[in-house]
Amino acid sequence: MKSSDEIFQLIKSMSGREKLFFRKKYLSLTGDADNNYLKLFDDIAEQTEGDSEYDESKIKIGNYTGKLIKNLSFNKNFLYNSILNFTNQNQYILF
Repeated sequence: MKSSDEIFQLIKSMSGREKLFFRKKYLSLTGDADNNYLKLFDDIAEQTEGDSEYDESKIKIGNYTGKLIKNLSFNKNFLYNSILNFTNQNQYILF
């Protein structure tokens, strides 16, 4: 079964400025004390460089705390929706 790469495609479509703004402004406001979502965002963003394909096995070996990997589908969906909400709310600042 091929894992979903929608979040990979979304992050890949973001400009460098959008990624930086998202990391600094939005993720700093979340209650993620262990920065798991920031780590997940960075790990996926790292894969978007170049012509590489999404490889979820690289995500699963990441250094995350808690049950992030066990609930990876839920956490990817949460991050995906967070990115969409963020870009919608800040569309005039980003462009």
